[in-house]
Amino acid sequence: MDIYSDDLELEPYQAPLTKQQRRSARVKARLHRNNFREQLTKLNIDVSMLFETDSDLIQMRRKFSKEFFETFEKGFKLYVEGDWKKARKELMKVAILKGMKDKPSENILEFMASHDNQAPQDWTGIRYEE
Repeated sequence: MDIYSDDLELEPYQAPLTKQQRRSARVKARLHRNNFREQLTKLNIDVSMLFETDSDLIQMRRKFSKEFFETFEKGFKLYVEGDWKKARKELMKVAILKGMKDKPSENILEFMASHDNQAPQDWTGIRYEE
């Protein structure tokens, strides 16, 4: 299973709610989350497809350019493949294209820097957290 992260802009969803609305929203979110987890464990959901089909994710990602996503994807692919010199170059462009910091790119850049921007000899494309 591949796990990826993404920055989401929540500004369109920051309307103030009453106490009753917050309580109702928490219950709905919990039910949705539990249903989602159940479907994931049954392998009924392709999480990557949600970025193309889920209306909330589409709305939150709308303000970012196609070039932004393509550049991140290219940099991430190079990172996974172990070509960290080229990955660094692409991932450094991401914040410029986004117009603000990009935490997923920054995390990868920091990790690569901690290894002098050279993939370890035994690099398999997977980063294990200690």
